[in-house]
Amino acid sequence: MKKTFLILCIVGFIILALVVASNITSRTQKEAEERYAKLQETISPDYMFSTEEQDLRYNPQLTPGLFQEQILQPVLSCQPGTAGSSLKAAYASARVLDFVTSNHLHLTEQEYINQIMADAVALLTEEERSQLQETLPGLFALIEETIKTYPENSGLYDDAGCYDLIENVLKRSHVAENWARLKTAFDVCIPVANNTDQP
Repeated sequence: MKKTFLILCIVGFIILALVVASNITSRTQKEAEERYAKLQETISPDYMFSTEEQDLRYNPQLTPGLFQEQILQPVLSCQPGTAGSSLKAAYASARVLDFVTSNHLHLTEQEYINQIMADAVALLTEEERSQLQETLPGLFALIEETIKTYPENSGLYDDAGCYDLIENVLKRSHVAENWARLKTAFDVCIPVANNTDQP
C-alpha cells in the first residue's frame, strides 16, 4: 500500500513538473516572439531582406542573352551623331535604369554581374563593340545626371516618350546602387567607357 502511494506521488510530481516546464517554455517563447516583433519595427524595411532577395546574389534569371536584349541593344540604338540620338539616349537610359532596379542588381554579387556582362559583350560583333565604346560615355553621363538632378531634364524624357517610365523608376529604392553595379560591369568589360566627361 505504501509502495503504491509512493509511486502515485512520484508520478504526480513528474506530471506537475512537466506542466510547469511547459508553461515556462510557452511563456518564454511568447516573450521572445514579442521582443523580435518589436525589434522588427525598429529596423528599416531596406534592411529586411527576404529569402527570395537573398537568392538574388546569384540570380539565375540574369543571362547574357537577357543583358544583350535589355541593356546592350537599347544602348546600341543611340549612337552619337545619328538622327534623334539624344532622344534615343533618354529612352535607353530609362530602359537601363528600369532593368537594374527591377532586377535588384544591388543584391547581386558584382563578379557575377561582371561575368554575365562579359559573356553578353562577347555575343556582339566587332563593329557593335566599337559602337558601344563610342556610345557609353555620353549615356553614362546622362544616367548619372538624371539620378542626381532629375526632374531638371524631365523634358528630354517626355520628348522621348518615356516620361512615365523614368518617373516610376526614380521612385524606387536603391536606384544609384543598382546603377553602380551595372556601370562597374561596363567599366570592367569596356574600359573606354570609364570616361563620362565626354559630351
